[in-house]
Amino acid sequence: MDRFAGWGGIATRSDFAGRDDLWEYCLSLQRLFAAEASQLTVAFDEEVYPIGDVELVYIANASVNALAGAWDGRECIAMFTGTAIRLMEVAHAHFPPAYANALTVIAVHYVFAHELAHLAMGHVAYLVKDQALLEYGDSAAHKRDPRARLRRFLEFEADTGAVTLSLPFVLDVVREASINPFSDRTASDADLMTLWAIAVGLVYTAMHQANPGGHSHPPPIPRYYNAMMLGAAVAARRDRDDDYLDALGVAHEQLQRMWAANGMRPRRRLSWSSIMKMDDDIPEAQQREWLELARARAARLR
Repeated sequence: MDRFAGWGGIATRSDFAGRDDLWEYCLSLQRLFAAEASQLTVAFDEEVYPIGDVELVYIANASVNALAGAWDGRECIAMFTGTAIRLMEVAHAHFPPAYANALTVIAVHYVFAHELAHLAMGHVAYLVKDQALLEYGDSAAHKRDPRARLRRFLEFEADTGAVTLSLPFVLDVVREASINPFSDRTASDADLMTLWAIAVGLVYTAMHQANPGGHSHPPPIPRYYNAMMLGAAVAARRDRDDDYLDALGVAHEQLQRMWAANGMRPRRRLSWSSIMKMDDDIPEAQQREWLELARARAARLR
């Protein structure tokens, strides 16, 4: 029996709305994660958490959503086909075809990386107590509801793990892949970092557009700014600080045009405030609960 029948079942080529290229991209990412997941780790707050043997699947569902949880005793990330399709649609609406295809692949990878971080960082195990799944559409009645505040905190925290997986993927894997949009696969680190930054902004834009009334996730533009600050640390470890700053400047100009076309206006002071006050919402004792679950999971996998 298909474990995901309630959401639409495991997707096939026909569920990608005739976008055979997108189907092939998604299969390639699925194979890549299957081959490398056991070696991947999420770095957070000076600790390292292994990903482990996590299954990645696509669900035949037109909604824009992704799930992190465990089914039949196995941890799994399930992305709805509507998510991949929407990411490709938005990318192609604003960028040339080759560049848009690369953005789509990086964006799909980023969504998977974010959900993997939820697993590795103990979030899923913590929420299992409430029989909850981590999914985009799960929202409380009001943004000040304690559950909604907790979920937004966890989303920011998972973004940290997503960045540590996603930016190296672009610099190391996309650079050498056929999806590289630059001629003869030649691209500077700044070019690739720009590509990555735009793809991250694309994820938050598309997901927010599809779920505009939810309170379980932070607003898209604060999340983008937060991710870019996190990416600076990854760039610094590679001694690419200057390239990174140049890349962000180029990416921001592109994203501003995309945000304006979609009726989104960044309010920088509000964005910064929402990020810096996030830690005040959740007591440290509560944070230690899922931290201990993450450590226990890591110990089992080592």
